[in-house]
Amino acid sequence: MGLNGSWTTIKKPSGDEWQEARFTTDDQREKREPVEVGAFKFESGSTDVALVLAGVHGSEPTGVEVALRLIDSLKSKRKRPNFTTIVIPRLFGPKRFAKKDLRYVVGEDALYRPKHGKRVMNIEPNRNLPRVGESYADVQDRGSRSGIELIDYYDRTFDYRDDKNVPLDTILADMMLAENRILVQIIQQEKPKRTASLHGKWKYNAFGDGPGIFVDPRGGFGPLLTWTKDGQIDDRLARAMVQTALKALPPSLIPSLKKIGSEAKKPWEQFHPFAGNLLSPSGLVSIDKGTVHYPVASHARGTSLGMWGSAEQLHEEGAPTLRDAMPVITVEIASFEQKVDPKQMIGPTLRSLLEDFLM
Repeated sequence: MGLNGSWTTIKKPSGDEWQEARFTTDDQREKREPVEVGAFKFESGSTDVALVLAGVHGSEPTGVEVALRLIDSLKSKRKRPNFTTIVIPRLFGPKRFAKKDLRYVVGEDALYRPKHGKRVMNIEPNRNLPRVGESYADVQDRGSRSGIELIDYYDRTFDYRDDKNVPLDTILADMMLAENRILVQIIQQEKPKRTASLHGKWKYNAFGDGPGIFVDPRGGFGPLLTWTKDGQIDDRLARAMVQTALKALPPSLIPSLKKIGSEAKKPWEQFHPFAGNLLSPSGLVSIDKGTVHYPVASHARGTSLGMWGSAEQLHEEGAPTLRDAMPVITVEIASFEQKVDPKQMIGPTLRSLLEDFLM
C-alpha cells in the first residue's frame, strides 16, 4: 500500500522538456472515486529538490494562478533554477471544498470516529498532517492499532468541538485526507530541501498574521529569536523573498505611512500587501526590522505543513532519518479586493520564487 504514479517525460519540438505525473494512493479512506494529485517536475541537473504547491484552501485561488504561471515559466526555460523543481498547482480539486466556506474540505464518515455522533461537515486541510517528526508509516501504524491516525503535538486526539478556536461545524479529522496522504508520500519520496506553500490572506494591519511571506525555519523559533544556524539561514531566505517582491510591487499598491495612521478614512486605505511582514503597531518598518514569522501562539491545534516539514522525519533508533528538516515558506498573497486586486500580486510573488526561492 502506498503511492501510485510515475513521472512521464514531455518533450516539445522547441526543445522544452519536463515531467508530469498524476498520483493516487492505495489507502484512501474516502468512499469516493480515487483522488488524483497532478504534479510537474523540472530537472535542473541538481539532485537538490524544491517543492512549490498551491490549492490547499479553495478560498485562495491566487496561489493556484501563481503556481500555473511558475509552471509556464519553467516550461519555457526562461530562467533555469538551481533546484530541480516540483510544482503541485492544485493540491485539492475545487469540488472538494465546502460550499459555505471554501477554506474547508467536506469530510466523510470514514474520516472520523463514530463517537463524534455527527457527520464531519468541514475539515481544515492544513491541520491534517502527521505529528512533528513522524513518518507516514507511523501514522498508518497508529491507525491500524487504534483507528485514530492523527494526534497533535501534545498527544491529544482531535475531538475539539469545545475549542473556541475551531468553528462549531468543524471537526479536525482522525484520518488523513487522501490529498495529504499523497503529498506526504511525495515529500518522503523526493526529499525536497525547501518547500513553498502558496496561500491567500484577507486580513490587513496584522503584524505577523497578515499578507506576506513567512517561514517555518529548521529548528524552530521563539518570540525573540530563531533557535538554530540553519533556521537563521531560512529566515534570510524569507527576508530576501520579501525584499524582491517589494521591489516588484506596483507603486499604486503601496499606501503612504500617513494613511496607515489614524487619518485613514476607510480600512482599505491603510492596507499594505505585506502588512504581515512590515506593519508593526507603530507603523511601517523595513524588512530588516520586520518579521518573517507567524506569532508563536498563532498555530491552531493540529499539525500544519510548516510544523511537520521544518522538523526532521525520524526513524527507528540507530537508523538514518527518513527526511532532513526543510524550511517551509508560506506565501500569504494579499487578497483584500477593495484595495488590492489579487492578480496584481502574481508578478511580485512569481519573481520572489524565481529569483530567490529556486536559486
